[in-house]
Amino acid sequence: MFEIFENREFWIELIEKHPLIAPLIGVFLVFLKSIIPIIPLFLFVAINIYAFGFIGGYFLSLLGSVLGSFTVFKIFKYIASKSRYQPNHKIKQFLNWFKQKEGKTIFILICIPFAPASLINIVSGLTKVNDKVFLTYLIAGKAIMLIFWMFFAFGISKIFENPIYFIGAIFILIVGYFTSKKILI
Repeated sequence: MFEIFENREFWIELIEKHPLIAPLIGVFLVFLKSIIPIIPLFLFVAINIYAFGFIGGYFLSLLGSVLGSFTVFKIFKYIASKSRYQPNHKIKQFLNWFKQKEGKTIFILICIPFAPASLINIVSGLTKVNDKVFLTYLIAGKAIMLIFWMFFAFGISKIFENPIYFIGAIFILIVGYFTSKKILI
């Protein structure tokens, strides 16, 4: 299923044949990940790096991730505004806590590479966080989080040229995982 995503020649050929459409596909793939959370972000970030280089891939991934996350946020904010559902006491308590910590909590959680991004977007929407506040922290947090995935993808892509990159990529992954776990728990 994922062979097309791993086929570097396919992406290079796509860019060469369709130079205007290819960046849109790069943005759309990351956007899609925000809507369908089971898709691994690393895969699409790696595709964007292979196809558009480190800087181009970074900005396309950032654009797609921010657009997708903001879309999920807005959908759940709309649902929360139209719903008559009253959450139970524990959920209401959590939502109130989240709303009070609004900016700091959103920013820190979005920065964490292994945090459940869709859940953060949904909870932010349900608590009716201010759009500008959410978007500001979303852009800043995603920018930091994507740097992690970019370096990891870059290290993996250089495995055959120099094995030290693989060791660096694994180190980045382990540090990111344990840092995420420490912050989230």
